[in-house]
Amino acid sequence: MEKVQNYDEKNWASPAIMEARFWHDGMTPEEYEIEYANYGFFLYDHPERLTEYVPLWKQKELGMSEYEDNVNRAVELRKAHLGY
Repeated sequence: MEKVQNYDEKNWASPAIMEARFWHDGMTPEEYEIEYANYGFFLYDHPERLTEYVPLWKQKELGMSEYEDNVNRAVELRKAHLGY
């Protein structure tokens, strides 16, 4: 029987999660959820713009002016998905 890997706070993500286009080392579960919502916005609402997709963490790193607006949109999308 294969042993199930336990994920601690530092290594919480499964290998499948780490394959996400927006994954980065050190990502928290909360950051993942927001990035997931942001990516979903492009994937499902604007697939024609998917080539323009830049992960939120990369937008922040690059100092992109739209970073805060995109984070706020992703947070609102996530809240709506969760029924807040």
